Amino acid sequence: NLSGCGGGLGSTAVHGVSFTPDLSLSGIAGQSVTGAHVLTNTGNANDNFDLSSASAGAFASTVSYYEDVDGSGTVTAVDILLTDTDSDGDPDTRVLAPSESLTILVLYDVPGSANPGDVATVTTTAASDAQSLANDLVTDTITLVPPPALLVTKLSTVVRDPVNDTSNPKSIPGSEVEYSISIRNEGAGTVDSDSIAISDPVPANTCLVVLDVAGPGSGPIDFV
Repeated sequence: NLSGCGGGLGSTAVHGVSFTPDLSLSGIAGQSVTGAHVLTNTGNANDNFDLSSASAGAFASTVSYYEDVDGSGTVTAVDILLTDTDSDGDPDTRVLAPSESLTILVLYDVPGSANPGDVATVTTTAASDAQSLANDLVTDTITLVPPPALLVTKLSTVVRDPVNDTSNPKSIPGSEVEYSISIRNEGAGTVDSDSIAISDPVPANTCLVVLDVAGPGSGPIDFV
């Protein structure tokens, strides 16, 4: 009966949700993997949505959910951890207007006991808080890869000293010593971009001079 009070035409709330896409992800044991998914309120009423996950396969990850506030596709300091705000046992989104979307970051903490080559699938369901039968799901397949293995080598060469100048110079007070640090990935895994930080404290009573590696303007770092 769609009639309202006084015989006027009423309305019926219809709840719906779209949750996409399915993803194939790779990760390393003991680290985190993130899948970015778009959740849209396809109903005609304001609604919020409960999130739950089920795992199958060689390992089970600890799962948490974030709203991707900055749109980066990865978990950052400004993203919002989703919690169970209505005490129904599942984390939930904020209220979304009809046709409103947000990006959900599903964060998987892979156990350190897992092994390279292991595969797991995680199905995450988004369900209307008002009508749980209105739901949609995504499935992420996580394949573990070997970690990188970094070999760090530090070499020093005496360039000149105050007694011998450049003729067979010795490492004595007042000498100039050139240090070079090389890092090689000897493992099967890939190192993430912008993830390596090199720290090499300067010894006491030493003055640091940073020079170009391969000619003027080349900078102090060479990628080979």
